[in-house]
Amino acid sequence: RELLRNDIQNNAISLVADYGNPGQMIPAAEAFYIISPEIKSPMGANLSAVANEEKANEILKEHSGRLFTWTTIKNEIEGKK
Repeated sequence: RELLRNDIQNNAISLVADYGNPGQMIPAAEAFYIISPEIKSPMGANLSAVANEEKANEILKEHSGRLFTWTTIKNEIEGKK
């Protein structure tokens, strides 16, 4: 989480891997995020990003987890639940 926290604080533009489209990168500020213990991710913290809310909800139908926006995931990572 520390590495992710540093990335959030130090980068003006960040890209994240789109879980819904492997190999694609999407703007972090426009992505929707899922934290699910059922989905292991290279970003750590069982955190996955997707390009839109519709895809996020599809994934959540198959896996337990919580949905976040850019603002809410930053608060989660920074510990401001």
